[in-house]
Amino acid sequence: MVLWPYGFLILWRRYCPRGISELQTVQDSSAAGFSLELLANARFVFAAAKLGTAGLQMCRSYTFKEGTNNFDNSTFMGEGSYGKDLKDLISQLPDEILVHMLSFLTLEEAVRTSVLSHRWKRSNLDEFRVRFEFNKDFKDLIDGWVDFAISKGVKRLELDFSPTWACVGPKRYTFPHDRFSVGLSCIKSLTSLTLLYVHVTGELLECFLSNCPLLERLYVSNSEDIVNLKIWGSTLRLKYLHIIQCSQFESIEVFAPNLESFGLVGGIETHVNYAPRLRDVHMGGCEPVKYAICPLSNYLSQLQSLVLNICISPYVKLELPKFQTLTNLRRLKWRVIAFDVESLISLIPMIEAAPFLQKFNLELSWCKPLKKKRIKEGEETS
Repeated sequence: MVLWPYGFLILWRRYCPRGISELQTVQDSSAAGFSLELLANARFVFAAAKLGTAGLQMCRSYTFKEGTNNFDNSTFMGEGSYGKDLKDLISQLPDEILVHMLSFLTLEEAVRTSVLSHRWKRSNLDEFRVRFEFNKDFKDLIDGWVDFAISKGVKRLELDFSPTWACVGPKRYTFPHDRFSVGLSCIKSLTSLTLLYVHVTGELLECFLSNCPLLERLYVSNSEDIVNLKIWGSTLRLKYLHIIQCSQFESIEVFAPNLESFGLVGGIETHVNYAPRLRDVHMGGCEPVKYAICPLSNYLSQLQSLVLNICISPYVKLELPKFQTLTNLRRLKWRVIAFDVESLISLIPMIEAAPFLQKFNLELSWCKPLKKKRIKEGEETS
C-alpha cells in the first residue's frame, strides 16, 4: 500500500504533465469567474476518468463508479480538498477547457469519457480531420469516425486518403452514402467539406448542399464517381467550390449567388449561370478556350485572380479570342504543358488585356526534351 501514492503521482504526471499551474493559466485567460479549486476538482475527475478508461484501479478503497454513483447530485467523493459535492463539475466548465481536456484523450477514450457530463455529450465538434493512405481493413473504423463526427455536429470535416507515393490504381474510401438517405438534421452545422480519394457521387454532394444551409466550402479531388453536378440555389452560402481531377466528371451547372472561388480542371462541360461575386478561378485542360474561357466570358472582367491549366500540342491549336479589358485582374498564373516545337506567343493577348496586373507566374512543362538546335553559320563571300 505504500507504493500507491507514488504510483498515482507517476500516472498524474503522465496524463497531466503540466499540473495545476496550467489550469491557473487557462483560468486567467478563458475561465474568468471559475475558481482554481473548481478547475482542480474537474482535473481530478478527468484524470480519474482517464485511469478508468485504461482499465486501471483507482487509488481509493472503492471503484470510481461506486465512489461517484454515476455522478448523482447527492454523491460526495473523497476527503479534504476533493471532498466537495461534484454535481457534474465538468458541465460547469467553459468550452475552451472542455476541449483542452479532450485533447489529452484518444478518440475512443473521449467517447467513453462523455458519460461524465450531460453537457459534454452535447458538445459540438469544430473540426474533424482524417489523413492517411487508405487501407480497406480500416473501412469499418473510418465509418465509425465519420458517424461520430456527424453525430457531434461537426463544422469542418476533412477526409484525405491521398497515397503516400505515386501508384497505379490508388485505393479510395467509399463514403457511407446510406448514412444520409434519411435523418439529415445532423449535418446542418457543416460549414466545410473536404474529400480527397473518396468515392462520392454527384447526387450525394447535391444532398449535402441542399441540407447544409451553412456550407461555405466544398473541395473534392480524385473521386471517380462524380459524373454530373448541379450547384443550384438562391439561398446557397457556398463561397468556395473546387472539383479537381475527377476522371469521370462530365458536366456542371452553377447558380451560386455567394460563390467567390471556383476551381475546375479537365475537359468538363461548364455552365456558370449566376455567380455575381466570383473573384478567383482555377480552370483549364486540353481545350481551355472551350472549357474555361468561354464559359466564364461574362465574369472575366470581375476576376482578381486567374489560374489556367493549358495544354498546347500539334493536334490542338490554341487560339485565344479577343479579350475585353480585364481591369480587376491582379494575379495571373499559367500552368502550361507543351511540345518543344510549339510557341507561347498566342497567350500574349491575355497579358495585354490586364493593364493592372501585379503578379504573373508561368509553370512550363515540356512533353519532350528540348531538341538541340543547330545554328548554321553563313559562308563568307569573296
